[in-house]
Amino acid sequence: MAQRGRTLELTFSLPELATDGERLTKPLEVEILRVAFPAGQPGPAAAGALGPWKALLGEELARVKQDAKVVFPLTLSSDEFRQQRGGTFAFGVRTLTRGFRRRAVESDLSNVVQMILVDVPLPAANLQVHTEEHALALSW
Repeated sequence: MAQRGRTLELTFSLPELATDGERLTKPLEVEILRVAFPAGQPGPAAAGALGPWKALLGEELARVKQDAKVVFPLTLSSDEFRQQRGGTFAFGVRTLTRGFRRRAVESDLSNVVQMILVDVPLPAANLQVHTEEHALALSW
């Protein structure tokens, strides 16, 4: 998980094998679970604090898939960023396939990742580098 400005980037691998050791042949669905805690409150002590947040399937999953990994960006609005700054976000992932009679067969929950949302300054504009005798001087 990484923060790039107001965007949290959640990266995870997709399973290639089912729990019985066989190759997955049916379409895969991904459920992302999330919880956010305000600044000053500790993050979740247990995975049970996570709640369903986003389901990725079909075309949407294919759009964020990069080889065997998924890179899912969560861009916060200005208001949400301001409200959640300094708070903790926690995410977990669960995958599922459809078995007999389309019954969902869920995986175990992934590792839970946590990140404190920090105020990241905007990138420097008009960055210039000037060489000096023993240094490089940066200005913007």
